[in-house]
Amino acid sequence: HSTVSFVLGSMLACTSFIMGGVLERHPTLKLVFLESGCGWAAFWLDRLEAGIQGGSRRLKIQGLNLTPREYFQRQCFVAADQDDPGIEHLIDAIDDSVILGATDFGHQEGRYYYKAKQDLINLPRVSAESKRKILWDNSLRAYPINADS
Repeated sequence: HSTVSFVLGSMLACTSFIMGGVLERHPTLKLVFLESGCGWAAFWLDRLEAGIQGGSRRLKIQGLNLTPREYFQRQCFVAADQDDPGIEHLIDAIDDSVILGATDFGHQEGRYYYKAKQDLINLPRVSAESKRKILWDNSLRAYPINADS
């Protein structure tokens, strides 16, 4: 079922790209994780860092110059629905520069896409600066288009 496969697929892809050294070897490659929410990312990056080193988050991972979190911050983005409870957790655990706003426009579960932007703006514990990044700035970094044209 897509409820499980999308999240697990994102976690496995994240593992392969980071731990397999792909992001190390291709520092300009950008990854965008879609259709899986954003709550998994904070937990999973911590598990990659701790699990590989026998539970120690302080050890360098062989073959990598950065931590999994640092690769994710530099090269990855994850889409979040406006009511995703993982938004605040991911901001606290990583930062707000990796989150993209999602609406699910065109999908059955996206029947409220028309109010997605306002719902995100109304989140009480997310700063106005973070909301601007999620709704605009991060998308321009993930998909480098000329916003003025």
